[in-house]
Amino acid sequence: MRSSERTYVATAFVPFRWRRVDAVAARLVAELRNSGIDAERLRLPVTMTEQGAAGSAAAASLVNLSWAHNVICLEFPCLHLVADRMSAFRVRGGLDDHLLRHDVVARTPASRFAPDLVEPGATAGYSSAPAWMPPGLLSIGLRDRGVITDAADRLLVVSLHESCVPVAQQTADAAPGAHMIREHGAGVDIEGPEARLWRALEGPLPGPFRAVHVVVPATDDAAPQWVPELAGADEAWTIVGPNGTQCVADSTGDPRAAWSAFASGLLP
Repeated sequence: MRSSERTYVATAFVPFRWRRVDAVAARLVAELRNSGIDAERLRLPVTMTEQGAAGSAAAASLVNLSWAHNVICLEFPCLHLVADRMSAFRVRGGLDDHLLRHDVVARTPASRFAPDLVEPGATAGYSSAPAWMPPGLLSIGLRDRGVITDAADRLLVVSLHESCVPVAQQTADAAPGAHMIREHGAGVDIEGPEARLWRALEGPLPGPFRAVHVVVPATDDAAPQWVPELAGADEAWTIVGPNGTQCVADSTGDPRAAWSAFASGLLP
C-alpha cells in the first residue's frame, strides 16, 4: 500500500458520548497507523428518530469517497457512503442501543447485520464470516484516554446492577484508594448492562487508575454474551449469578499485538 493511500473508519457522530463503537473505531485507526497506513476517523451525523433515519441515509449517500482507497464502516448510516473499496462490520452496542430502535434498524439496509460483538460484515448486501474482536477493548480504550496509566496504583470498580453491589464493594474494599461507580439508573431492564457500562465511563473520571474491574450480573444463570471470555491486561470482570455465585474472566496479558492483526484483517 502506498503511503499516500487513505483509509477511513466510519461511524455515526453522537456528541458527548463514548460508545463501544467509538472505542473500536479509535483502536482500529491507531493500529492501522502503527502498520504504516494513513487512517482517519469519519463521523457521520445521524438523526435519532424513526423519521430521521431515511434522511440520515440520504445525507450519507451524498458523501463520495470513491477516491479513497479503503473504507471500513461500523454502523448505520455509513454503509450508504459512496466508495469503491468498502467493508462493513456492525459493532454491538453502537446503533442498536444508542441511536435507533431495533425495529427501525430492521427496515434499513443495516438489517443485514445481526447482534454480536463485531457482527458479520456486509459488502453489496452479502454477509461474510464473523470477525471476532481480541480482548482488552475496555482497558485499552481507557488507557488511550489517559484514565489508566502505569504510574497509578488505584483501582476503578464498576457495578452494573444492584445485585452486584456487595461483590463490587468487597472488591473496592480490598484495594486501598479504589473508586467505585454504581450505574443502576432508570431503564436498566430495557437498556442492558453493556450500554450502561459505556455510559458510566464516558464522562470525566477521578483518575488516573491502574486497572478497571467490572462487576456484571449474569443472564439466566449464564454470562452475558458481551462479557469477554478473556480480559485484557488492565481489566478484570466478575460475573455475579442470581444465587451469588461468581465467575471471573482470566487475563490474556497485553492484547495489542492481536488488535494490530485484527485491524489489518478488516480492510476490504
